[in-house]
Amino acid sequence: MIPTNQVRNGLALPPLSKISSYFLLLTSYLYLSILPSLALGAGIKGKPVYGIGCLLPLSGPQQSSGQQILNGLMLALGIFDNPSLPYKIFVWDTQNDLHQATMGVEALEKKGVMVIISLLQDEAVEAVCNKTQISGIPIVVLSPKPYIPDIGDFVFRDFITPEIQVKNLVNYVFNQLNFSSFAILHPKNSYGEGFSKVFKTTVFGYGGKIIKDIVYSPDTKDFKHQIKTIIESHFDAIFIPDEPLRAALIISQFAFYAKRDLVFLGTDLWYTPQFIKLIKGQFKTAYFAVGFTEKATEPWVIEFVKEFKATYNEPPQYLAAQAYDIGKMLVYLLSQQTWDIQSILMLKNFHGVTGITSFLPNGDVDKKLHIIQIISRHFTVVR
Repeated sequence: MIPTNQVRNGLALPPLSKISSYFLLLTSYLYLSILPSLALGAGIKGKPVYGIGCLLPLSGPQQSSGQQILNGLMLALGIFDNPSLPYKIFVWDTQNDLHQATMGVEALEKKGVMVIISLLQDEAVEAVCNKTQISGIPIVVLSPKPYIPDIGDFVFRDFITPEIQVKNLVNYVFNQLNFSSFAILHPKNSYGEGFSKVFKTTVFGYGGKIIKDIVYSPDTKDFKHQIKTIIESHFDAIFIPDEPLRAALIISQFAFYAKRDLVFLGTDLWYTPQFIKLIKGQFKTAYFAVGFTEKATEPWVIEFVKEFKATYNEPPQYLAAQAYDIGKMLVYLLSQQTWDIQSILMLKNFHGVTGITSFLPNGDVDKKLHIIQIISRHFTVVR
């Protein structure tokens, strides 16, 4: 998050290297209401200006997430480098509130935006998407909530879901490591049970086997019984969909009880330096899929990371990267002078910083993600 002394009208400013052009934009803010909502971008006189609406939490507990998305989107559209670009970003602060989010749809509709990009709490997603569906405004939702695209033809999702994570992970271990048999150890909560269900379905789809599927209470500290039950069987890898602290505790106890090298599979929650520090004892290796990594070697990812750091004086997080990709896809579609639902659905194999992206016929997204391997207590990109 950019320091608060660099904030004006609720929007964080980039560092001094970009301030001169940015202040020109500050004079053209158009407030949608008495709420901290604003418009960025001046457009070119005599040429069409494309309105891009944003429903983001720019205040309250989710402020940093909303700011990341706005930062990524502005960078993708090139607003700092060329204030005369034909885009105007209308931003509505949802304050992480359902009522404010639905009010925002009405305000953005009055501004005639061509698309809305949104980060919403779960209880607001359906209400907002139903409203945009009625209005005929395409909306791109950043949420893993199930069945979002099924709400209607104007509803799209571009976000890393459990299905996308697991599909990429299973594809890698089957095709690159020749694994086909797995054990699952997961917590009895919505996160663990959701990922476990998706993992089993995906493995079965590849013709693989689930040798053991063991559940535990989220407050478990001693996993001796579960571990001994699992290691009685032979399998290629064990999937543990849990948060870093508990997953590291489990892996450390496997190292004590198993007395043999094991391969662990996890989720993107493991992609944190704290996880590496928490793992004790020895284990062979671990793999998981991520939506974004600074370690990627693709030139477009390297350029994005460099540009983001230069503009905001901080490294990009996943949400900034995701919004950047959405912005770049919008720029591409508008450069082709095509903008309708079919043009979005026809986007295939778009080389984004969050993976190679394609839209499915129902408006959901498919991505080829990076795979991270933990080896010698370091994260390494293996795909």
